[in-house]
Amino acid sequence: MQLKKISFLLIFIILALISACTLVPDDKEEALNCNKSYPIGGNESIGAARKSGFYPCDFKVTFQSKGKGDLYYTLNGKDPKRGTSYTIKVDSGFNTRDLLKEDLSLIPTTTNDEDFKFLWQKPIDNPVKGFSFNVARILNDTIKDQKIFTYIISSELSQNPVKSVFFNIDRDDLFDQDSGVYVFGNAKKGNFEIKGKKGEQKSFMEYVNKKGEVKYSSYSGFSIHGYISRQNPQKSLKLSAREKYDNKNFKYDFYKDGPKKFKKLTLRSGASGWGAGIYKDCIISELVKGLNFEVGKQIPVIIFINGEYWGVHFLAEKIDRYYLLGNFDEKKSKINICRDNLKADYGSSYSYKSIIGFAIKNDLSNNSNYQKFDSLVDMESYIDWFIAETFFQNYDWPCNNTKLWNSEKSSKWRNFLVDMDAAITEPSKKMLKRSYDIDTKRETPVNRCNFLIRNLMRNESFRKEFESRVQKLLKKELSYKNLNKTVSKYIDDFSHPALSNWHINRWGYPNLDDFESFEYKLTNWIKERQSFYLQEVEAFMEDGLEFSKSPYIPYK
Repeated sequence: MQLKKISFLLIFIILALISACTLVPDDKEEALNCNKSYPIGGNESIGAARKSGFYPCDFKVTFQSKGKGDLYYTLNGKDPKRGTSYTIKVDSGFNTRDLLKEDLSLIPTTTNDEDFKFLWQKPIDNPVKGFSFNVARILNDTIKDQKIFTYIISSELSQNPVKSVFFNIDRDDLFDQDSGVYVFGNAKKGNFEIKGKKGEQKSFMEYVNKKGEVKYSSYSGFSIHGYISRQNPQKSLKLSAREKYDNKNFKYDFYKDGPKKFKKLTLRSGASGWGAGIYKDCIISELVKGLNFEVGKQIPVIIFINGEYWGVHFLAEKIDRYYLLGNFDEKKSKINICRDNLKADYGSSYSYKSIIGFAIKNDLSNNSNYQKFDSLVDMESYIDWFIAETFFQNYDWPCNNTKLWNSEKSSKWRNFLVDMDAAITEPSKKMLKRSYDIDTKRETPVNRCNFLIRNLMRNESFRKEFESRVQKLLKKELSYKNLNKTVSKYIDDFSHPALSNWHINRWGYPNLDDFESFEYKLTNWIKERQSFYLQEVEAFMEDGLEFSKSPYIPYK
């Protein structure tokens, strides 16, 4: 009798283990069942028994084509070519557990030069395995049809806290020592410094929802994005829609509210925040979305390159002329985008230079001068932007990351909020005073970085408008209740191992203690920042009054 009980218990345990591998706790059981075989349906030229997506266990892979010729596949992103060592002919089927491929994560993406802030580190482990099949029907050595299928195998990714992006790209375009743009390689300053169209490669992108379903796919240009961040082991990326890839625009609603057509997208690595908060820029862009300036929408995503886990990135709108075309009813030829250095990113800087020249020469405590300035600059936008920069304590500002735009239709200059990776420090740190006292070691305290705000502070109308707007924002958009809602969601999402532990094990950064410490500090920061900022505003008003009583000192 006892033996029967033991036998029954063993059978029960075995069945439970099988169920754990083949079932998932949602309605997608049929799509994710590891052992079930699926018919290849539809009228597509190349079909597969399984769609791209996440699967909890290894399974049999089957491809089929109705056209003439034979099917071949590669696992390194290259187009199949008969006779090459990397091209495999499709047979009756095979299991993912039997597949072998190069581990791309073991390729160093920086040098050991100590001048680099973050050096490449060998991954601790590879938490998932994945395969990206570039399948082609070949007839007489010519590719007739082609399709990409990406399968990520992990029991922990059947339900993700965030969305994912799969890339299929020729591995040599990224990692070849002569031409690969993701490595230092043989170039004097590093292959990853190759910019523009010269550094752009063709790739296939699949956008995957939290349930593991591909919702959008497209060929696009793939290039390294950013300036100094190119030197980091994990790079930021830029995707470009172009006619040569048969895709003028990315046509999909990547964000809940906003345009549904994009010319360019970026995938920020967050490496600027590796010392602390990996998602600072992303979360701030969400917290300020109700304010009166332009800010690109962002969402965290997990990236896989040729089936390999590539860590957390942030899918973001690229802030350029195409952003304005997509978000406003503007004409490309009528747009001007300028920086604080008075140079134009696009269009002309003439109008902006004229405004700055006016502010340099004229005392804005004089209301007629202030009204003239107000007729050229959207002061509501400027004030909201100034509050955001100082409230969130952006220490990479105001001598950097200042970007504005206007157009023939929207003649007043408006501000963008860009790059907040250096924001959020101790809640008591004073940013308002820093913004008008910066670089006071010079003979005169007035300089390129602070002359405009010092001049505006002289005007009573500006000070009142600023103070009133602070009070309104602290009761709503910048209130603890509103901030806490978004912060709590991010902390909860990033508790998932794919967004924290896996990322840290993959890249070696940020340190796990630093990552957890940032979230603890962020929780306290949103509780305390409002009261400290109100103290700053009070001092700001007093200093502005003193400025207005003193003679005006033009910036030279």
